Amino acid sequence: TKKENYEIENSYNKNQQRYVFREMYSLTKAAALEFTEKNKFQLKGRYKSEGGDGISIGAFNVPRGSVRVTAGGRVLREGLDYIVNYEIGRVKIIDEGLKASNIPIDISVENNSFFNQQNKRFSGINVNHRISDKINIGGTLINLSENPLTQKANYGTEPVNNTMMGVNLNFSTEIPFLTRMVNKWPTISTNTPSQLSFRGEMANLAANDPRNTQLNGETNVYIDDFEGAQTNIDIKGFTAWTLSSVPINGVPGATSEGLESGYGRSKLAWYSIDQVFYSRQPNGINNDDISSNETRRIFIDELFPEQDLVQGTPRTLPTLDLAYYPEERGPYNNAPKDEFSINTKEKWAGISRAINATNFEQSNVEFIEFWLLDTFTDQKSSSEDLGELVF
Repeated sequence: TKKENYEIENSYNKNQQRYVFREMYSLTKAAALEFTEKNKFQLKGRYKSEGGDGISIGAFNVPRGSVRVTAGGRVLREGLDYIVNYEIGRVKIIDEGLKASNIPIDISVENNSFFNQQNKRFSGINVNHRISDKINIGGTLINLSENPLTQKANYGTEPVNNTMMGVNLNFSTEIPFLTRMVNKWPTISTNTPSQLSFRGEMANLAANDPRNTQLNGETNVYIDDFEGAQTNIDIKGFTAWTLSSVPINGVPGATSEGLESGYGRSKLAWYSIDQVFYSRQPNGINNDDISSNETRRIFIDELFPEQDLVQGTPRTLPTLDLAYYPEERGPYNNAPKDEFSINTKEKWAGISRAINATNFEQSNVEFIEFWLLDTFTDQKSSSEDLGELVF
C-alpha cells in the first residue's frame, strides 16, 4: 500500500511539473517567452446580462441597410423582429417570443473601412435618339474609377478603372396583314391591330489601368510587401545627442581618471543643415558654400535608386552632419597650453545619446545601419590621416 501511494504521489508530482514555469523567474522576460509550451494561459467563464439596451455591433456610424440579423439560420426582418441604432451600433430585439426562445442570434455587418481609404468616382451618360415613330436608338457610357492613396494595390482592395459602353435599339410597327390572316380562322373575329416589336442591347466592358498605381496592365497585387516588418529607431536628430564621456577602454591621449582623461578631447560639432539655405540664398551665402560634399543636399535616389516614392513625398533625406577639428581644444579640456599636443593621432572627440528601447532582445534590435559620405575625395590626403569612426 505504501508503494502504491508513493507511485501515485510521484505520478501526480510529475504531472504538476508540466505546468511549473520556472524560467519565468530565473531568466529574462524575453528569454522566458521563448518557452511557448509553458507560456500558455487559458481563462474560461460564462456570464448572463439582464440589462443593456440591445446587442453591440462593434462599430459606429454603420451604413443603413448593411446589418443582417439571423436567428437559428432564419433571416429576421428589420422593424418587425429588431431595430438598429446605426449611430452607436446596437441591435435591439423587439420580438419577445424570440428573446424567450434562447435561439442563438447572429449579427453581421458590412465592413466599409477599406472603401474609405480611396477616392471613388462613378459617372455615366445615357443618350436616346428617336429616329421615327417606329425606331428608337440609344447609347450608354459608364465609368467607375478608384484612386488609392498608395501606388501599390493590396489584396482584397484592388482599385479599378472600368468603362462600360452599350447601345440599344427599339423597333415597333403595326402589321395589318397578320390581323387579316387571323380573321380568316372560322371561330376568330378581332379588330385589334397586330404589332411587331424588336428590342436589342449590346454592351462591352473595358478594364483600364487605375491611376497612380503600378499595375501597368498586369495583375500585380501585393499580399504583403513587408514594409512594416522592420522597426526603426531613428538616430539622426541632432538635438538628442550630447557630449560623450571618456571612452571606457581609453584612447591615445586619454587616461582613465582625473582631469588628464580629457586632455586629448578636441572640438566636435554635430548639426543638421536647415533646408532654408537651399531654397533661398541668405546674405553672405553663395552656391559654392552649399554645393560641396560637406554641405550639399542628399537625395533619396542616391541611397535607394529603386525606391518608389508616393506623390508629395520629399525627395531629400535629412542628415546628421559631424564636423571634427582635431587641432582645436574641445570642451572640458583643461590641458595646459604646452601640454595640448599638436599630434592629431592623440586627439579624440565623441557624442552619445540615450535610446528609449529598454530591451534590445525583445525589440529585435539587431544592427546599426548608416551611410557615410566620403568628403575627402577631393582632398589630397592619404587614407592613414583620415582617422577612425567608432561606435
